[in-house]
Formats: sequence, structure tokens, C-alpha cells
Amino acid sequence: MSEILSQEEVDALLQGISEGEVETEKAPPVSEEGIVPYDFRRQELLVLERMESVRPVFKRFSRNARSSFNELLHKAVEVDLSEWQALSFSDFIKGIPVPTGLALLKVEPLQGSALLVLEAGLVFSFVELLLGGPKVEGTKVEGRDFTPIEMRVISRIVKILLEDLKKAWEVLYPLRFELEKVELSPQLAAVVPQDEAVMAARFTVELEAPVGAITLCLPASVLKPIREELLRGERFQARGDPHWRKALHEALMRIPLTVEVELGRIKMLPRRILEMKEGDVLRLPTGVEEELLVKVQKVPLLKGVPGLSRGHRAVRITSLPN
Repeated sequence: MSEILSQEEVDALLQGISEGEVETEKAPPVSEEGIVPYDFRRQELLVLERMESVRPVFKRFSRNARSSFNELLHKAVEVDLSEWQALSFSDFIKGIPVPTGLALLKVEPLQGSALLVLEAGLVFSFVELLLGGPKVEGTKVEGRDFTPIEMRVISRIVKILLEDLKKAWEVLYPLRFELEKVELSPQLAAVVPQDEAVMAARFTVELEAPVGAITLCLPASVLKPIREELLRGERFQARGDPHWRKALHEALMRIPLTVEVELGRIKMLPRRILEMKEGDVLRLPTGVEEELLVKVQKVPLLKGVPGLSRGHRAVRITSLPN
């Protein structure tokens, strides 16, 4: 029997499949075991996480803000960088409580926006001190919005911090930050798409006790145009870092080197060398007071004259490399 179907049989089979009269085997389900979904945004997050060149900027900003707050409140204020991380903007927004002061910033000369977040506890503490309160006391945060006075305090703090931020970025890239508006709801502070990667730096503020935090959110789209500048700045800082230079110097000083002194050279025939016996004297062309060549790792580097030092043969260096 022929195993090849005729054209009529093929047509009948296709019609039966389309009408459901002929059953077909379903493809076995693909097991998900061992399959790891790949998030293409992860590459952008890794780039932000490894951008160590911005750490000096954040450190300098915290010092500037500390000085500004001390002058504003006439009290000892501590501002410290507690952490910085890369995450999606949606994850960043989800972690913001309500109410919170959200300052939308325009970043010049780049085309983009950033976000400066002031926690409610920080705002209430500053209001208490600026209005003459003797000390910072606990204030109920949940269940109410900021008053007009508190909104004015937020704007005042933000303007001070923007000047400190500008000075901090001068060491790496001349960025300027301008306040566009202040929002209270995270849903109204969408400076970038939800799935975009951002860098979030959190600074804790302490008076007599921790009172809150300031968070700077920089989107990847803002940093991307100056990424090469930041990387060049990172390499420059590595070379100019005094701790790095000191460690390199100490490591080099521990490397052993071979030092050789060439007393002189003479030419001899192989026959003469084979005829030599114990006690023979080789007369070198160099005199006692003539300079000898000193080699370091086989490289001619110094010159000196032979002599004695504490009963040992020695060479006194007379010429250093140019």
C-alpha cells in the first residue's frame, strides 16, 4: 500500500482538521523549570550601581547641607549619606509615604528632571525650630497635608539645598538645579516613565535625634549624556586620590630589585679563557677612581666609584639619572 496521500485525501484531511472532526495531538507544555526571565532594564541598573564617581558629589553635598542647616537653625545638625542605590522609578515612588515634600527639579544644561524628597518628620522639625520652638518634638505625620506655612518652609529648604547641590557637582560636572514646583502626592511627581532606572541617594538628618531624611532621585536619562564625563572624572579621582597614591607608593617600595655594579670589561679569546687557572689576574681597564656603571634590574641607571664601607666592599653613588 502506498504511504503517499492523494490530493483528494489531503484536502479531506485538512477540511476535517479545520472543522474539528479529526483530532490532533497537542504540543506538550514547556516546563518553566530552569528558565530565568531576563529583565533588559537590569543592564541600566548595573551601570548606575557601578557609577562610583558620584559618591564624592554626594559626600560633598552632605557637608554643604550640614553647614547650611547649622547656619539656618543655629544648632548642630548632622547630615550624612546613608545609602545610594539604583532601582526603577516605580519602585522608588512606591516607597515614598504621604505626606512628603516632593520638589521637582529642572536640571541644566541637561534636558531632564530630577526629584528631591523631604520627609514629613524633617519638615515638621524645621518648622518647630524656625518658629521658635525650644526643641524638636514628635509630630503626628499621617492623616493630614502640609499647611501653607509648612509648604513655605519646604520651598525655603529646597532652595538652600539646590545651591549646596550645585556646589557639590562642580567637582565633577557643572550642573544647575532649578525648582519647578512642589508636590505632596507621589502620583503627581512622575518626572520619568515608571520603568526607567533611577539613582536614589538618601541623606539622614539628625538634630538631638534623627528627624528625617532627604533623598535625591536622579534618572538614568539625566545622567546618560554626561556618563563619559563621569567615567573620566572617576579615573581622574582614582589617580588623584591621596589614599590610592599612598597605597601604590607603599606597594612599590616593597618590591625587591637586583642591583649590579660593572667593574669593567675586557675582551679575551676563548683559547685564553680555557688556559686560565686558579690565581691568574685579570687586569681591567678602569682605574680606582673611575666611575663604574650601576645597573638596576639589568638597566644602566647610576654611576659610582668603588671603595669600602664598614669593612665591606661598596660603591659610592656619584651620578643620578636625569
